[in-house]
Amino acid sequence: MRASRLARQIQLQTPSHVRLSSTAERPKYDPVAILSQPTWSVRSLLPQDGQQQQQQEDASIPHIPPSQLAHLLRLSALPSPSSSPLPSPPSQEAEAKAAAQEAQDPQAPSPILATLHAQLHFLHTLQSIPLNNPTTVLPLDAIRDETPAGRHESAITLTHPSIQAALANEEVYGRCRRPRRRGSSSSPEEGVEDWDVLGNAGETVGGYFVVRSGGEGNIEGG
Repeated sequence: MRASRLARQIQLQTPSHVRLSSTAERPKYDPVAILSQPTWSVRSLLPQDGQQQQQQEDASIPHIPPSQLAHLLRLSALPSPSSSPLPSPPSQEAEAKAAAQEAQDPQAPSPILATLHAQLHFLHTLQSIPLNNPTTVLPLDAIRDETPAGRHESAITLTHPSIQAALANEEVYGRCRRPRRRGSSSSPEEGVEDWDVLGNAGETVGGYFVVRSGGEGNIEGG
């Protein structure tokens, strides 16, 4: 009874902020809420609906008419998009037909042309990044920790243990005091040179192991 009263008295005297310190605090930012909303998409590099007309007016992005598309398909030995699944490459007649269709309706939409113009817009967006200034986009040499702490940890200086061990194994000689590595007198590693060759053999004869194959009388030695 006295112990329970003493525990109750200690609990009442303990401040509330001390009693709640053991409970886990809720994070300021919810990771699930952050990852549920994408912040960037590769579609931002593709032309939007309002950029189609601006793309056609941009002289830096080449405009490909249907006749030139047929010529490119013919040079690439690719089938025409309006032909059968396994057709022959478009011929000069197909180029002439495409040119005639372009003359009749130059604004006729074409899915393959729209895709090609979107790809050209994507390449133009990547090529417009200024790479001459090294402070704009730093080249990615490798995927590593590029924080100051990570760079300091991966840096190899004279105080590195491996460098100190290599320098301790050198000696200077001659008038010019040239460094020379001392002769290695280390003994062979244990378990490498002193391993028992016949230790795992099931049957041995003298200094050889026996391998039985086929019938009982066939014995091969090694």
